[in-house]
Amino acid sequence: NHPFRRLLATSMIGGLAGSINVTLAVLFFVHVMRIGDAARLMILVYFVSGIVALPFWVWLSGRTSKHRALCYAGCWGCAWFLAAPFLPPGQVLPILLLNVVTGFVMAVPPTLGGSMAADVIDLDTLESGTGRAALFISLWSMGSKMAVAFGVGIALPLLDLFGFDPKATNGPAELWALTSLYCFVPIVLWLASLVPIWNFPIT
Repeated sequence: NHPFRRLLATSMIGGLAGSINVTLAVLFFVHVMRIGDAARLMILVYFVSGIVALPFWVWLSGRTSKHRALCYAGCWGCAWFLAAPFLPPGQVLPILLLNVVTGFVMAVPPTLGGSMAADVIDLDTLESGTGRAALFISLWSMGSKMAVAFGVGIALPLLDLFGFDPKATNGPAELWALTSLYCFVPIVLWLASLVPIWNFPIT
């Protein structure tokens, strides 16, 4: 099932990017943006924004296609997220606004991606004559969990390798390492995750 392999690759690469980003989010807000206790509020705003915006992306997927709407959402999030390293430290409002606009696409991958997974299961049933939904869902779930685990396992050791210490005062080099791992590495991975599904064969 070639479409499933493409979708699984997108899911795992995108999941890896998201895992690295989420793992380092609070550290970035506290040490680079210096907003202290407001860091937790940023996470809440991010997720609420995604839930509120989801009906728009579902509507857009009906006007275009699920995979194109997913790609547009990825490009939207990456474009705005590029501003993260350049926000003024110590000011909550700009960071809050950034989390609103980037959170706008937070719920798109699990929703449209899950719907696309259902499509490839239908394709397999049509071509094989056998219902193997459990197999595909198991592979999908395993891939997602592996991506999350690898993200945590990569992000924190790399940050430690660059000398960052969350309990100490870090210099510009350590803070730039945190910023790069939090922002630029996920952006590259997110954009790479869109490549396999840009011309997805199932509309």
